Parts: sequence; C-alpha cells; structure tokens
Amino acid sequence: MKKRSDSLNTGFTIIEILMVILVLGVIAGVVLTRFTSQSGISARLAADMAASDIRAVQHNAIYSGSAQSIIFGGNDYTADGLIPEDRALPDNATASPYSITFNSIGEPDQGGSFNVSCGSDSFAVNIEAITGKVTIN
Repeated sequence: MKKRSDSLNTGFTIIEILMVILVLGVIAGVVLTRFTSQSGISARLAADMAASDIRAVQHNAIYSGSAQSIIFGGNDYTADGLIPEDRALPDNATASPYSITFNSIGEPDQGGSFNVSCGSDSFAVNIEAITGKVTIN
C-alpha cells in the first residue's frame, strides 16, 4: 500500500498567508491615498468641463459666423449657442468671474485666465489672446 503523505502537505504556510496580507495592505494603502482628495478630482473635472465648453463656444462662433460669448461666475455659467445655454459646474465647484467673446473667425476678444476651485483645490483655465487656445494649469 501507498502511504498518503501528499495530502498532509497541501495548503499555504503561515508565512505565505502573511506575505499576501502584507502585499494587499500596501496596495490598499496606495490606492486609498490616491482617492482621498475628492475635491481635487472634482476641481479638475470642473476645469475640464469649463475648458471644453469654452472650446465649444469658440467652434460655434466659427460655424455660425457670429460672435458667441461664455460668462462664468460662481457655480453657474452661460454659454451662447450651447444646449442648454445655462449650465452649472459639477460637485459644488465654483469659477471666478470671467467672460470671453469669440468673433466670427474664432478669435477671443481678450486673453486671460480664471480659477475653478472645489474645496481647497484650484485649477487655472487659461485662454490665449490671439488663438483662443485653452489650457489648464
């Protein structure tokens, strides 16, 4: 008869289990620290939304052949030619007062920047004077 010593040696050792728990703990710690700043994510989302709508108003001015404006202030803003024109920034984000008008060839009336913030996090949305290029810092 064959002895069944193989069945007694299956499974994990305590050291292997502790190493897996340690690795999972490190991974969980890294992931949690990335997502603890929810206001930073909300501020970036709001800045991206504002930049996208500025670009859309500029394109609408070019395609319609008429001047189009976008006006920011607080949580709400108005964007000519977009549906709906009255909009709100997400997650209680706010924008500093700023307005810009694009002429029929997409040139802004001015360059400049304004801040979009949520909680303690803030991003600057910049519009270049001649080209109307929008960047976020």
